[in-house]
Amino acid sequence: MEAYELPVRGASVIGFQMRMLAFGKPARYARRLREVWEMRDAGALRVSVYEEIPPTEAARAHALIEDRSNLGKAVLVL
Repeated sequence: MEAYELPVRGASVIGFQMRMLAFGKPARYARRLREVWEMRDAGALRVSVYEEIPPTEAARAHALIEDRSNLGKAVLVL
């Protein structure tokens, strides 16, 4: 998998997985991971947080994810 340029007009990426890059290509994975963090640090990526949930409600967080009820990340916070 290589990087693709997105058209400028209204394009966005909802999500992606880097898991396949990790198998058998550790150097490529490390490079792509650095690129993702650099884009995040530059403000080019935003994480959509659906809800911040205390660890005492972890079961509810799992239920949200399993039911696909969340539009964004369910984040456990201390």
